[in-house]
Amino acid sequence: MKKIKFLTLALFFLGTISSLNAKVLNEIPVKTAVIKAAGAENADLFFSTTKVVAIHVFKAGTTEDLNTLVTKLKENSSVEQVILGKTTGDYTNINITLKEIKNKSFWMELFKSAGVDHVKINNKEAVETGKL
Repeated sequence: MKKIKFLTLALFFLGTISSLNAKVLNEIPVKTAVIKAAGAENADLFFSTTKVVAIHVFKAGTTEDLNTLVTKLKENSSVEQVILGKTTGDYTNINITLKEIKNKSFWMELFKSAGVDHVKINNKEAVETGKL
């Protein structure tokens, strides 16, 4: 009986630690666009006042996955230029320039069409592109 209680408590304790680790570490989903810009705190205002956005894609995948992502961004008729930058650790830099200023919903659809399903702005938690 003591062994069952001990095992139950141990499993509960381990599960609690796992849950806390995920929250404390604030794990970022793969293929998340991370945007670090002071003006991005207000996402609506930021995306509706700029033609150029620098994103750092977290764990973009293989070279083929990355090339597919860039190709899909370039396929959009509103995109003027996509520049693939350096990969540093788990992050790959991509600069996107539009032909004209668009709104936040356009940018979210653009990211989603390229396979980027989450966006993380500055120190906020990553959110799905449709929920930003």
